[in-house]
Amino acid sequence: MLDAFDLPPNNGVIQQTQYVGSHATNTSWRTEFKPRGAKFCVIFGVGAGGGGGTGLVNNSGSAGGGGGGGSGGQAFVLVPAALLPDVLYVSVGAGGAGGQTSGSSGNAGVASYILVAGTSAAPVANDTLLLLNAAGGGNVGATSGTAAAGAAAAITTLITSNLLGFYTYNLVAGHAGGAGGTATAAGSGSALTFPVTGLFVTGGAGGGAIAVAGSAGSGGTVNGSSSGTPLFSARTGGGAGTGAGNGSAGSNGSQVIGDNRRPFLYAMGGGGGGGGGATSTVGAAGGNGGYGCGGGGGGAVFTGGSVGKGGNGGPAYICITWI
Repeated sequence: MLDAFDLPPNNGVIQQTQYVGSHATNTSWRTEFKPRGAKFCVIFGVGAGGGGGTGLVNNSGSAGGGGGGGSGGQAFVLVPAALLPDVLYVSVGAGGAGGQTSGSSGNAGVASYILVAGTSAAPVANDTLLLLNAAGGGNVGATSGTAAAGAAAAITTLITSNLLGFYTYNLVAGHAGGAGGTATAAGSGSALTFPVTGLFVTGGAGGGAIAVAGSAGSGGTVNGSSSGTPLFSARTGGGAGTGAGNGSAGSNGSQVIGDNRRPFLYAMGGGGGGGGGATSTVGAAGGNGGYGCGGGGGGAVFTGGSVGKGGNGGPAYICITWI
């Protein structure tokens, strides 16, 4: 395309564009124009995270914590610009909403696309340059056992045409969320540690449970690393309540967005909400996930208290750089 005023800067990066998801279905399309003189297109992206499930509201025995949402899949792609059309079409999905009412699981995130042609609501494979899969939401707390965590996003996919042989790419599946605390044991929500698969995002931690005796578990924590100095301080789970005390909410996830000085993205999921005390009245919420991350599961509460809501999954994130 003729773009006479789009002159390359001295550092050789012609253009860098960052997109963050904000819509519920893949019907909101943005156009990305190939700048004149570009030799390569570099794409980094993470799919949307899933929402956390609610903690159970129950007084017949015990109540389990909600499961945390999973994280989206991740992709790094390098492709010669000459093989791409002048215009790409980008649709960046929103994160899944956490469970908000009693007995509701978290919602899955919305898939994200980069297309070489067309902007349909159901893109076909040969029009798809990149599909970033979104993660599943966590389940609602259980009456016994544990609530299942949100499923990690499957490995994302690239275009199926003959262009595939000209790509350099790295595709990584998402990170599963943490399971909710075990109801009968007043268990704490499952904690998570930053993955070592090359993934830059995490799922959300599980919410804490309560037992018939009134004891409660804390919400799960998302840890920055298993050893050494972590990239981030832990996203802590909420503390358990005692007596009439409510559990505390899980921490929101954190994130660092890359730029020309620091070209990477790390983000963390939300901490789980803590289980409530024997006569608590408000269920503790799970924290919201950072970009591409899962929301934390909500904490359990006995009947008469308001539900511990699940945290929202983080939106998808795509960075396109022309060089």
